[in-house]
Amino acid sequence: MKISILKVLMICLLGGVANAQHKFDKPVNQSAIILDTALKNLKTPAISVAVGINNKIVWAKAIGYQDLEKQVPANTDTKFRVGSSSKSITSVGFGKLLETGKINLDSGIRYYLPYFDAKKPRITIRQLASHSSGIRNYKDNEFNSEKEYLSIEESMKVFMYDTLLFNPGDKFAYATYNYTVLSAAMEQVAKMSFLDYMQKAILTPLKMRNTTADYKSRNISDKAQFYNYDAKTGKYKMAPDVNISNKWAGGGYLSTPSDLVLLGNALLNNTLLKLRTTEILWTPQRLNSGKINGINYAIGWKVDTVKLFNGARSVRQIHHGGSASGATAMLVLLPEYNMTISMLANRDFASADLFKYVNQIAEAFISEKENDN
Repeated sequence: MKISILKVLMICLLGGVANAQHKFDKPVNQSAIILDTALKNLKTPAISVAVGINNKIVWAKAIGYQDLEKQVPANTDTKFRVGSSSKSITSVGFGKLLETGKINLDSGIRYYLPYFDAKKPRITIRQLASHSSGIRNYKDNEFNSEKEYLSIEESMKVFMYDTLLFNPGDKFAYATYNYTVLSAAMEQVAKMSFLDYMQKAILTPLKMRNTTADYKSRNISDKAQFYNYDAKTGKYKMAPDVNISNKWAGGGYLSTPSDLVLLGNALLNNTLLKLRTTEILWTPQRLNSGKINGINYAIGWKVDTVKLFNGARSVRQIHHGGSASGATAMLVLLPEYNMTISMLANRDFASADLFKYVNQIAEAFISEKENDN
């Protein structure tokens, strides 16, 4: 069933609002307009956002349709695929293992996974977590795989014996399969499956009740339908029905902006990890040459400086975007303001396209926060 974008825009005023506080009425009203504009400009059936400040969710809203065919409006509990933003969730679980000494950044992968291809040069945990291992990314139709893998070890056989792109540590090459291998090591030291470990160590303690693996075979409540958009016809069609069991850690989670804000808030306020551990996760990693990799990639996060307020202010930004079949995600942390913002959509496009709207919302709340002081 193909549906015009014009029909989607008719519902943009029906979104749910949660946790708004009176002192933020002005930025909330400004941000609601920004969200409406994003829905229109990005031509997505639905878009959802949440903002956290000082370890609280101060605003959340969803507009549009989570399911066009059934005419189901999106709400703040609608679960979206978060794609590679899953790496940031995984990094927090990884940080727990670092903090307790169960895993070491500079140990070789075969120390944890004896079955890993012995013909390859030594690859460290650090190189996996920072995409400098030389392991390749998807090829053919692996991004939209339909195969069900019963274990991480089984899914690794797709790429494990392929030639490395370069000697480990020499270069940076973003590849989600790095996190597939990393998750295999994590479950070995945790002595339970990766998904069970993440549930126990991260999702349950943070009350991330709307975050779950995107199981194809399960009926998951409030899961969005995912779409592609045809610019020529102005209509939507359902995105491929994929099986994400080949990349739980690097691209396999469903979540909501509010849940992702809970994760960001926990890091900014040191309620789950120690400050020193978080600093490790947020330190851009160096190559064998001693130079920081080209995109300032740390451990499951990218670290940048963004120019806000028409370039008048430089602000440190910790973030990770994500693209998945029929979905786009962005999670942004602004440590200077103890602020977390997440925005999710059920249509695929470049995750960087969300920065414009996330940054505008950040400016609205920063202005009010400073006026309040």
